[in-house]
Amino acid sequence: MVAAASTTTVEKQEQWMKWLEEQMNVMFTVVKKLTERLDDCHERVVVLETEATRMTGPAISVGNFEAALEDD
Repeated sequence: MVAAASTTTVEKQEQWMKWLEEQMNVMFTVVKKLTERLDDCHERVVVLETEATRMTGPAISVGNFEAALEDD
């Protein structure tokens, strides 16, 4: 009876570890995709800031805009 209970406990632990590994893989994938999207967004912001600076001059760049907001 004790051996059967131990096997069941070991099996449950193995199932738990497998489930936990699957969840960690899912979270890793989610974080990886979010990081990729964040990188894409950052690249777009840089392009937009560069374009805005080119079109209007440095006074309207994001950095200067943020600095102007802090001055208020």
